Amino acid sequence: MAIRDVKSRDILLNTKWTHHLTLGAVLGLWLSFFLIFISPFDVTDLTLKAKFLILPVYGVIVFVAYVFVFWIQLQLYKRDKSWSLSKESFILVFFFLLMAILSYGYYKSGVVNGTFSLSEFLFIQFIPIAIVISPFIIYGRILLNRRHRKSLHNKVVLKGDNKTDVLQLDPDHILCISSAQNYVEVYYLQNDQVKKELLRTTLKSVSSDLNHLTQVHRSHLINPVHFRKWKAEGSVLVRDIEVPVSRKYKKELEEQIKSSL
Repeated sequence: MAIRDVKSRDILLNTKWTHHLTLGAVLGLWLSFFLIFISPFDVTDLTLKAKFLILPVYGVIVFVAYVFVFWIQLQLYKRDKSWSLSKESFILVFFFLLMAILSYGYYKSGVVNGTFSLSEFLFIQFIPIAIVISPFIIYGRILLNRRHRKSLHNKVVLKGDNKTDVLQLDPDHILCISSAQNYVEVYYLQNDQVKKELLRTTLKSVSSDLNHLTQVHRSHLINPVHFRKWKAEGSVLVRDIEVPVSRKYKKELEEQIKSSL
């Protein structure tokens, strides 16, 4: 078992949809309010009502472009299993390129009826906006990746003998681990639901790096935090899982439970 080792040249990418949807929405809302209330370029002559009807669409374009680019990013990340500064630069360039295409299409549509040519639109309107928005998107992505790195730092990776036997968990979400011949059964919480994973490894190998678990039987480890009650003389309930407790470990477990309560 080990904490994931990330090469220094790699970026530990935050792949959570909820985080990036939030960032895209914030960018879109910020741009909408910037265009409406700062009124740069050729929108100063519009009435406030017209601004609210026309300009927020550019914010929607930013959101849609960011979500699509993030989806592309996920495909690249799943393929290569890594992320780098060069890929990050590529994805940002792709985002601004897509945003420019969609924005110009809307600008020339019947809704806006813009009079600028493509080159005029890019140099007079789009590039200045891109320069303004760039620090926000770059800083936002850095914050998301830092948050992801911090959350991973507190996680453990359980590995079995098979290459596909890999389970990454928050230590506090582990309920108990039981030996089953050449395997161990790992019970853990996911979205407040009890899940079970079977790994080809030994209980001794697992227990060496999980100091927060308590051995209650030669074949069972439990997380005392999730102790619910004594089920019988020789077993306890961990969440809804009944785990046997041998005499050898009973007194130590009683003391741990008493101190935690």
